[in-house]
Amino acid sequence: MSQDKQLLSAVDYVLSEAKRQGAEADVIVNRSNSFSLKANQGQLDEYKVSSSQVLGVRVVKDARIATSYSESLEESSLDLMLTNALQSARFSKQDEHQTISCVDSKITTDIAEIAQEDTTSADEKIALSLALEKGVLDLPHASSAPYNGYADGESQLILANTQGTLCQHFERSFSCYAYTLFEKDGKQSMAGKVSVGRRFDELDPSYCIEKGYNLARDLLDGAPVATGEYSAIFDVGALSSLFGAFGSAFSGVSAMKGITPLANKVGQSVASELITLTDAAYMSNGMAIAAFDSEGFATQDNILIANGQLSTYSTTATLLATLVQYQRLARRAVQNPA
Repeated sequence: MSQDKQLLSAVDYVLSEAKRQGAEADVIVNRSNSFSLKANQGQLDEYKVSSSQVLGVRVVKDARIATSYSESLEESSLDLMLTNALQSARFSKQDEHQTISCVDSKITTDIAEIAQEDTTSADEKIALSLALEKGVLDLPHASSAPYNGYADGESQLILANTQGTLCQHFERSFSCYAYTLFEKDGKQSMAGKVSVGRRFDELDPSYCIEKGYNLARDLLDGAPVATGEYSAIFDVGALSSLFGAFGSAFSGVSAMKGITPLANKVGQSVASELITLTDAAYMSNGMAIAAFDSEGFATQDNILIANGQLSTYSTTATLLATLVQYQRLARRAVQNPA
């Protein structure tokens, strides 16, 4: 049986068993493979190939929910996983909002740019990894490149529920990074840059080396700035971090629970009228492209803030947080096998 058929068979089994035991359920399967390299003192210091696979279930029974996961697709393991979830649900608080509302959604992310074939040889990837460190060390006052590396990986996602939904997603990505430890006149500073892409030839190691080095050099003589009002120009990373600090404030779940300052403020002014904030479903060359959300609904553009007024909340469900938890547990299992 092929791997895809094995995954789909496991999903069908869990959903059928959940229904047989009088529960609704949704299932997330995440399978990933990764390859990474690091250099140290001109030699390859790390050559790592890893893979993970995890199936997670959320059961809903009598308005009570619980989750569980399994890394094994054996029926005995899936039975134990489901039993654990159903038993845990008995002791959870009833929540009328916890329902499975996505019905008969059949969506597959069909965007060629996110799943391009990788034909690059291991030798080419090793050469890039070694070049990152050497490129940093060839620059004046760069004493080391303590953090550097190359990585690529692929990820498969299957989302299904007892309401007939079955959505699938596959993507592949590449990245490289280099950090410079800059030393001069008894002072040190460190900075680095990352390059990401959907193909190996989209990576820009020169950007990582030069921009990281220049930033480390410029930070060497940095000093605190006096409190005051200043005009500011944000680079993309800094602006993303700034808005990221407020991400949970736009959560529909947080608004429902009343734990965001933006609760009950739809239609009201919450920012400068110069600000319009859009949650875009697709951006060319984006690294977060998917055709469906964490419940199985088709993704779409949502304007969160329009000319300073709150228009809507983010519809990202708690299931996404569950997936992140599953992924972390799977990675931990790979890194620290029993």
